[in-house]
Amino acid sequence: MKTQEDLAIAVRRMQQQYERGRMDRDILRGWVLGLSSYPPPHGAAVEALKAWFGQRTPEITPEVRDRDIAMLAAVADLPVARARSGM
Repeated sequence: MKTQEDLAIAVRRMQQQYERGRMDRDILRGWVLGLSSYPPPHGAAVEALKAWFGQRTPEITPEVRDRDIAMLAAVADLPVARARSGM
């Protein structure tokens, strides 16, 4: 993803698919771990998300799923820096 806006859209889409049971956590985990680095304000939230999903979880409890969703929302809900138009 090239922009913070792209990141927010993609994370929100993945979160929704996961919440609805249309995506397995292992697939989501692979996607999260493949994210690149981002500048503030998304950088720290993306790194925290990657650290969370980087931990192997033997059992996916409702609490783990809730935390997964909250971590995704923390990235998706950050403000997006918009490019200024020269108009």
